Amino acid sequence: MKLLISLLLAAQYLRSTNAVLPPGYEDQIWCPPNNCQVYIPMDPGFTGPISLFEKCYNPSADEITDGVWTGSLTNVTAPDEWMMPERCTDEEYSPPSVNGTTAWVWVGQCKEDADCVPTLRSRVPTLSDKSGVDMCECYANTVDSPFDECEGESDMTCPIAGCAENACARLEAVCEVGVCELKETTANIVDDTTGDLCD
Repeated sequence: MKLLISLLLAAQYLRSTNAVLPPGYEDQIWCPPNNCQVYIPMDPGFTGPISLFEKCYNPSADEITDGVWTGSLTNVTAPDEWMMPERCTDEEYSPPSVNGTTAWVWVGQCKEDADCVPTLRSRVPTLSDKSGVDMCECYANTVDSPFDECEGESDMTCPIAGCAENACARLEAVCEVGVCELKETTANIVDDTTGDLCD
């Protein structure tokens, strides 16, 4: 029993430290007036929700603060008069440097459409509640830092499912304000599960 509890706690710890939130939870940052959006680098290999990396910056006060994040799967609303910020320019924010070399790099969810890919969810954790879309539903994933569908659990408790239909067949993933999002596509797409051309 103690071993089972330890395993459950370990799985929960991994979820809290390594999992990247799926789309719908942190889709858009909101900042106070006169703030811009800035990326804050973390240690190499560190992963986590985008809110840990993207912050609000007030050039006049030289102050970095947390933004308010809204998403289609949450009930969070931005405070009155807060706005969707533009990314800080080089003139507004000077990133830290190491030995004269700029330490700032772009590590947002995406920079261009090529950084995004529509993904059919084929795995969900079984020891804890899943985040994001259901099994066999489509979501916008990132190429460089893909969403951990097992959310910290191992292959033993996160089996792979076979999906009868391709929910991504008529969708494409695009980069919108640093976040990958799904949209309908007009291109001819082949259904991977049947090999047929989608009309």
